[in-house]
Amino acid sequence: MTTATIRLVLERDFESFGVDQRHLLIDDIANLLGCNTDELKNVRFRRGCVILEFEVHEEIAEWFVRLAKKAETGADLTEELEAIKECFKRHGIAGVNIERKVRFAIERRDNTPQREIALIHGWNGSSESFGQLPKILKSKFNCEVYVYPYPSGTKSGSPGLYFVAKNLRNALLNNTSGKTLAVIAHSMGGVILRRMLANQLLEPDQIGERLRLAIFAASPRNGAALADLGSYVPFLPKEQLQDLSPNSGFIVALNEEWRKWVEQKVPNLCAVKAIYGTADKVVPCANAADYEGEAVPLYADHTGIVKPEDENSEIVKTLIRFMMGFGEQ
Repeated sequence: MTTATIRLVLERDFESFGVDQRHLLIDDIANLLGCNTDELKNVRFRRGCVILEFEVHEEIAEWFVRLAKKAETGADLTEELEAIKECFKRHGIAGVNIERKVRFAIERRDNTPQREIALIHGWNGSSESFGQLPKILKSKFNCEVYVYPYPSGTKSGSPGLYFVAKNLRNALLNNTSGKTLAVIAHSMGGVILRRMLANQLLEPDQIGERLRLAIFAASPRNGAALADLGSYVPFLPKEQLQDLSPNSGFIVALNEEWRKWVEQKVPNLCAVKAIYGTADKVVPCANAADYEGEAVPLYADHTGIVKPEDENSEIVKTLIRFMMGFGEQ
């Protein structure tokens, strides 16, 4: 993984800039980047007023610096740019720049995998939500299968879906490298995937360029279905419950920007498919089938639709049919 150093210059006195202030600054910057604080590498503070330096994936660094420059202009600020501007004001950040590592040209074979598959679980899920599916897909397509973990459920600390979507982008940059990428997103995972892809309208990157197939499994499309999902789980954390409300700004913005993303990408650059369960008591069939590409009903409930019994199940055969030809040159 190629990293770059981000350097932030603060108009603060170095001697009086205490430990608590440093931790708060690091937490805020990590939130803006959509990652955990331990993903900021080689964090260090230097004199010269106060200078914070840390290393992240090069593409994330370039993306952050571009947005910071836009936020400085103060014109036509999006919610994301407003958050950056407010953070810089709160901490007295007067400047930001990037330092790239020197690359040496070495002739070598390209060992980049042709294709990879990523799975995104739903509410209160984990890698166990998919049962044997990762192993089956890895064997069938001879490629790596990455299961994206994120906090959800009744436990505290489950962030809003906007932040999960930003972290998903970071996780895919850190954990996948295939020339082409297919993503299977289950239930609320599909909402997160759509938010990440809609963010590509503002800041396109290699994830958007590599993605060739998005499969939504029992994932709600509109506000009514999302509200049903929130009421089905009465102890859903407040942040995620608010995001799932049909009247939330999150949903309104997501649906508007998703349509724009689809207009630009589907079907020429990325295919969209969907599967939904006829026995699903969480997400109604009409909403789970409301996607731009082929949508297939399967005899499954909400959790079983991504947890096949074996490689001969209808679920597996349908997913394999969707992905035939994916990533081939």
